[in-house]
Amino acid sequence: MLRECSSNEFDKYIDFIYDLATDLTKSGYPTYCDGIKTREMFIERSSKAFTRDTEQILLFEYDGVVQGWIHYYWISEDNYLSTCSFNINIAMRQALKEFIEFAYERFRGYDLYFGFPAANKDAIEYLSGHGFECIEEDYNNVAFPETFDITQKVQSMVRIICRSRIGSTSKRDLRQNLCRGSGCGDRICNR
Repeated sequence: MLRECSSNEFDKYIDFIYDLATDLTKSGYPTYCDGIKTREMFIERSSKAFTRDTEQILLFEYDGVVQGWIHYYWISEDNYLSTCSFNINIAMRQALKEFIEFAYERFRGYDLYFGFPAANKDAIEYLSGHGFECIEEDYNNVAFPETFDITQKVQSMVRIICRSRIGSTSKRDLRQNLCRGSGCGDRICNR
């Protein structure tokens, strides 16, 4: 069963919902397990549902127990409907079924967009089995340079130094700026 989330319920369930948001098998995009987005960011974004006229959070109950929420928003002039978070502990297929039925009644004529990670197989299988098409595949790759150990011996390491002068368009200036500091004048340095 879907029902509107009150501000008191928001406070009651936020920790549970955030935990779901960090589990790729139980959440939709955006996910919060990439090491960049934080709990504070999740709370800040989710709380906007209570101050914006075009957003709402629905709690999903299954067998009388809250199992997650669906935070959605719409853009009326574009007939656009999408989710800010779709985090469900159990019965993902039932939650999707109920939300699609809800959207059909309340937002008839709108285009409905979901985003789910590949790990959320229940969501993907349900949606693909009910006429939804995958229109975009993205990969969320994150690098943390501060954790890279440059002292490791790597035989094929290529050093690239890139500094450019703003406004410089000549090939000579560009070439010099790409490798300044290494002294070789090449674009790619092997030292």
